[in-house]
Amino acid sequence: MNAEQFQKIEQVFQQARLRPAEQREAFVAQAFGDDAPARQRVMRMLRHDAQPLATLDAPLATAARLLEEESLREATSAAAMPQRIGAYRILKVLGEGGFGIVYLAEQESPRRTVALKVLRRAAATPELMRRFEYEAHVLGRLQHPGIAQIFEAGVAEIPLDPLRRVPIGGSTILTRTAALDAPGEAPRAQTPLLRLPFYAMEYIRGSNLLAYADAPGPGRTPLGLAERLELLARVCDALQHAHRHGVIHRDLKPENILVADEPEAQPGEGSAPEEGAAALSSALRVLQHATPKVLDFGVARPLSDGEQSATFQTLAGQLIGTPSYMSPEQVRGDWRQVDTRSDVYALGVILYQLLTNRLPYEVTGRTIPEIIKAITEREPAPLRSTARGSTIGRLDGDIEAIVSRALAKDVSRRYQSAADLAADLRRYLAGEPLEAKRDSALHILKKNLRRYRGALTATAAFVLLLTAFAVWASWQAGVNHDLAEMARRSERLALLARDDARANAERLATELSYTNIERGRLLGLTGNPYDAEKLLWGACLERPASVAANWALRELYMRYPIMAALPTGVGVVKAVALSADEQTLAVVGVDGGLEVWDTERLRLVGRAQVHQGEVRDVAASADGKWLATAGLDGLISICDQSSATPIRTMAAHPGGASSVCFSPDSSRLVSSGYDKTIRLWRVEDGALLAVVPAHTGVVHRARFSPDGRLIASASRDRTVRLWDTEGIEAIGTDAGIASARVSDACLAVLSGHVDEVWALAFSHDGRRLASAGPNQDRTVRVWDVDSGRCEAVLRVPTGAPDALTFSADDATLYAGGWFAIDLWSTAAYQHLGRVASQRCSSILYSRTRNQLVAATLSGVRLWDGRPASAMIDLGAESGRSVAFSPDGRTLATSQFDDTIVLRDMPSGRVRLTLLPLREAPPLPQRRERVRPLVFDTSGAHVAACTGRGYMHLWDAHSGDCVLTVPDAGIPAQQAIAFSPDGETWGLARTDERFSLFRGLSGVEFFDLPTPGTEALSICFSPDGEMIATATRETRIRLWTAAGAPLGSFEASGTPWAVRFSPDGKKLAVTNWMQTIEIWDVASRTRTDTLEGHTAAVWGAQFRPGDADILASHSGDGTVRLWSLSLGRNVATFDVFTGEEAVVAALSPNGRHVAAASASRVVRLWDLDFAEACVRGNREYQTARRESQGP
Repeated sequence: MNAEQFQKIEQVFQQARLRPAEQREAFVAQAFGDDAPARQRVMRMLRHDAQPLATLDAPLATAARLLEEESLREATSAAAMPQRIGAYRILKVLGEGGFGIVYLAEQESPRRTVALKVLRRAAATPELMRRFEYEAHVLGRLQHPGIAQIFEAGVAEIPLDPLRRVPIGGSTILTRTAALDAPGEAPRAQTPLLRLPFYAMEYIRGSNLLAYADAPGPGRTPLGLAERLELLARVCDALQHAHRHGVIHRDLKPENILVADEPEAQPGEGSAPEEGAAALSSALRVLQHATPKVLDFGVARPLSDGEQSATFQTLAGQLIGTPSYMSPEQVRGDWRQVDTRSDVYALGVILYQLLTNRLPYEVTGRTIPEIIKAITEREPAPLRSTARGSTIGRLDGDIEAIVSRALAKDVSRRYQSAADLAADLRRYLAGEPLEAKRDSALHILKKNLRRYRGALTATAAFVLLLTAFAVWASWQAGVNHDLAEMARRSERLALLARDDARANAERLATELSYTNIERGRLLGLTGNPYDAEKLLWGACLERPASVAANWALRELYMRYPIMAALPTGVGVVKAVALSADEQTLAVVGVDGGLEVWDTERLRLVGRAQVHQGEVRDVAASADGKWLATAGLDGLISICDQSSATPIRTMAAHPGGASSVCFSPDSSRLVSSGYDKTIRLWRVEDGALLAVVPAHTGVVHRARFSPDGRLIASASRDRTVRLWDTEGIEAIGTDAGIASARVSDACLAVLSGHVDEVWALAFSHDGRRLASAGPNQDRTVRVWDVDSGRCEAVLRVPTGAPDALTFSADDATLYAGGWFAIDLWSTAAYQHLGRVASQRCSSILYSRTRNQLVAATLSGVRLWDGRPASAMIDLGAESGRSVAFSPDGRTLATSQFDDTIVLRDMPSGRVRLTLLPLREAPPLPQRRERVRPLVFDTSGAHVAACTGRGYMHLWDAHSGDCVLTVPDAGIPAQQAIAFSPDGETWGLARTDERFSLFRGLSGVEFFDLPTPGTEALSICFSPDGEMIATATRETRIRLWTAAGAPLGSFEASGTPWAVRFSPDGKKLAVTNWMQTIEIWDVASRTRTDTLEGHTAAVWGAQFRPGDADILASHSGDGTVRLWSLSLGRNVATFDVFTGEEAVVAALSPNGRHVAAASASRVVRLWDLDFAEACVRGNREYQTARRESQGP
């Protein structure tokens, strides 16, 4: 090998060691090609460079030293092994390491076989020389059966041929090494001598610790758990000896522990594991001749600082040892923290490996930082998840505790010495309590009982058995009692936690429900009933018993009289049609489907797919047989009216059909389409009778007049045309027909719309025709059919109209548009208001039910068609005070002329007028806004205070005035009150007192004085035992029925009226401060203040039989309902707009509210109407919620 080859070897070596390990061999092979010797030489150099026993952070040896070592390998290989080294005859090579070679040699005197360790020349740096010498020194002073003994140490001289060196890069490197002298041959002259340190030590015949545990010898099974633990305990004994002599090994691993043994009988594989003393005895028997020997103290360190300074010093950051077995303090490179407990950690790793056949941390292929992170931060897998299985038996928690303590990352929690670890291992084998689990009293007791179980059983016999059973039973009973108590306590705590969680969840859900309810109410107030419905129905269906949700729905339907809704399945609804008897309703939409609904039960009775795509119109024949549909696919479909079954289909209008309409006698059908024609069909067989080029644009609508004589058509060409039906039929289907015949059939062209005309509707008497233009026109025009004159142009205030219909009496015209359904009177064409607020594409009026049937974006809705559905206005001067009779059949109203009018309910028709006694002495006339009015308990009499200052009592049947009392107060509605039994009644007087009367005699039996203030309101409790009075001062006074004072309380403002709840427990006090105070009668404490009115609250009344719902009326023109349990306003009725609601009353059955305004107008509100709307919409809303989710 020449200098160039050595230079190339150096260069390839230096480049290869910088590459990842897995790429080095391929790189070397590519560099040398077929030069196998050079390739093998570089690979050996690389393997030596990666030796694990080397100092991990030390610089690599120079290329020259490595090449010299290669030559030495050749000189000391098996083929050229020296015959002698010093006084030792070399027999063979036992092994090679990173630092040296170990030979089997024979010492001449005394004659014995030894292991001779020679330091490699390449490793003979000053530091490693010191370590080699220190290792010999340590082995020389450690005398223990478990540590390999040293016999001699020295320096051997090995003769070599002169070495030829060549300069490379400023250094001289070895290029060739001659073989050692042949046996028996004298050294050649001037042969240089190679001086290598060596030491001779005890030769141990055996295998390393792991190999021995798995294969103790021929014919012997692997060691069991007890044998493995005892074997490691003996290693601990040897290591403890080294520690006592001040030596830390620092590189303990199975390869550095050899086991010398002679064959001995072993327990058969699969035998039951022994425990306690038996296990220890068995282990000692099996390992009788097994002696583990600790070797290789090459990186050992003294405990004494002085000795360390004299010998060598590990630099901070250096890693000494084998990474897999290093303790956390070792891998961190801090030598100051390394002590005997680091060796204990290595013993823990070896124990883990003995029991699981794997290392606690896998370091193969990992970088140094990754190894450090794994050892210092991660925890090893539990023994029981990685154990060998049947070979060593079950690994229990005690073994886990021993291993965990030995591998503790905190040195203070680790076994403090190898002796402590050995002691715990032998305690485990002996069945004694462990130091690793010394804090477990139960563990100690269990171990002691197990240890002495045999003796106790043999000596205690029957008596001790009974005693043990009694003790156990007593202990178990106590445990069971404690466990039961703990279980009960835990159950109670769990139940409390569950109840708290449920209560919190319920509270949050309730608050969310109230939030949604208030949002829904606000949407209703701002004109968006459909979104309001979603929120309110969501809350109601989620909590069916919710008072707030149910009243909010009633409030909504009082404003928006949606009687019912149909859960249709045709997509967006485009058109609807009622049968002649109005028992069925046909519905079509954008998905091409046709549905037939029963209008009485609101049930689907038939469905069919009649078109491909959108259906624009549907019509029902008057004879109840047929339905006709027009689709954008250009077809006309004839179906059965009762079931929606298709009968026939006609290809009608290329480009799409837009409308269909049956003649009144059901024999003809007219259609319109995008081909600018109207077509006439015979219904019986679907024959085409006529094709009329009716307009110059798309024809949107064609309709028969009620008598069938006329056909009206509306077009994109901005005109409406009236056609003679017979003239159209005479035109026929001839494509070449003369235009003159078409002109003859056209009776009139109605012009005036500024954009296309979309909708048409004849009045029921046939005298008027209404047309509507969306887009830029946005008007409804009403035409006189006979003259063709435009009677009215109605501007739609909220958007473009798409649909038209007349009421049953033709008195009202309805227009459905993009945003609303608007109403006009046909007498003066006055805008009456708005029924709905959503786009409406089709609208019909049900004559039998007075309902509007509308196709809206949210489906088919049935609206009450009356302008004021839930309210009856009794007209001007209809009264200034109201009262219901106890049976609710009569409503009394007081007039400005002091007369009382009795009206039948619920119609409001006048039944009787009651006149005051004119011959009564004249008193000053007072024009008060409120005149008290009330029926007695039986309903046989009605009492009122007149403007003349008298209280009159009339017979409600005959109309006779039976009693008159002067000096009656009139400001408050409750100036008169009757006791529940009707025997006593009270009256507010003008002279600062309340008077109590018995019967109808008019003789007062007691006065309740109110000195210095005006008497306003008086009220009896439901049981008749208590009276409450209010005056213009803030104090509310309570009295017995006989007039004795019971006490009083101070209201926060000037009161106006008082009212007991039906159960007599609460008292509602209205005042000028716009609030209602709720007081607990028994404790005289205020429990709530209801706020919401924006003016003085004139009175309040509990809903009959319901102590939770309170109705109040105010100067703000509203009647509000309150829930006392919720403390919330649950409904508001705008009974008057811009006027005071000075008096209001609930009917005894709770179904009606009567209110009188300051301008003497009385209105009746039907709460049953709102309830009917709730019932009618429930099924639709339930189906919507189930299909769409909350």
